[in-house]
Amino acid sequence: MKQAACPYCGESISDEDEAVTLWDDRRYCRHCVEEVSPDLYEYAAGGGQLVDVVEKSDVSLKNYVRGAGYKTLVAAFLIFMSPVVVLAVLDPVNARFDLVFGFCFFWCGFLAGYLILKGLLLLQRNYLPRRVALEHNRLVITVSGKDTSYPLDECRWGLKESYRDGLTAYTGLRKGIVFSIPVRYICVGHDPALLPHLGAFLLLAGVRRKSNWSGLRIFILTVLGMLIGFLLGYCLGQIVVLLTNDRFWLFALGFLGTFDGFGIAFNYAYYSSFGRTATHQRMSPLIWGGMFFVLGVKVFLVRGGWMVLLGSGVNAALGIFAAWSIRCYINRADDRESIREHRRREFQEAFSHET
Repeated sequence: MKQAACPYCGESISDEDEAVTLWDDRRYCRHCVEEVSPDLYEYAAGGGQLVDVVEKSDVSLKNYVRGAGYKTLVAAFLIFMSPVVVLAVLDPVNARFDLVFGFCFFWCGFLAGYLILKGLLLLQRNYLPRRVALEHNRLVITVSGKDTSYPLDECRWGLKESYRDGLTAYTGLRKGIVFSIPVRYICVGHDPALLPHLGAFLLLAGVRRKSNWSGLRIFILTVLGMLIGFLLGYCLGQIVVLLTNDRFWLFALGFLGTFDGFGIAFNYAYYSSFGRTATHQRMSPLIWGGMFFVLGVKVFLVRGGWMVLLGSGVNAALGIFAAWSIRCYINRADDRESIREHRRREFQEAFSHET
């Protein structure tokens, strides 16, 4: 009977080994778990759960003010009152009126801001409690009783400032583990004791970390896509101008190529980092075809007639082909990665058996 192997070190796990099943449903040897975190083994063996819960009672305006709220208030006061003070210095006759008026106007704005924040707080409470859990190799987010889950291999994480998750502004959490998923950011860490266990597990499971390079990569690919799209559109426009003697096509096709290149490059760079599930959800060829068709209509509507249908139809076909190609490419890339990982583990298992 083939023995299981530890996903972290690749060594075989025998029945005598004190292996433990973690939250990705894989068994890890005790040595690897304790090597990453001495406390994680006991926590997992004792049935601990990686769950972060935010209740309605956890959010308040007091937490907002204790966090970034007071800094925002001080900065807004200084920015707003600076020109008022300058005006008072330049106009000493009406200086008192200027200062009183500016001060009162600022606090009226503060009151309006307070009411807006109060409304946003009530809106946030409507979606609470929020439960974020790692279980069965998935990140499960439960809001208002509705579960949404994402495979861990399509999530990225990092120990970062929590500002990208709007809810943390009202909970007082300033730093935690931030999960980047295809549609949003989720920050966990409201229970400080959970963070070391969660971070250790993510390292053991090999969940990808979010780095500054990922944002730079998206920016570079997007700019390249826009440049390539513009050049292709401009060259095609030159050909059409030679055939029709109408310089409108030079501008129209260059403009359209730039926007098409932006859409294709940005979406490829962004969703390819999350994997096939996110790509299939967000890059439907039919939806892309519809969006590219609408964009074509807006560009070619100036010329009207059959040119609108022809140009928009060609652009829609480009959108369909781009979405289909990106989905196929990411599918193959994920398959290649799975095959490489499987072969690596088989090699490690075979080598450990020989030794």
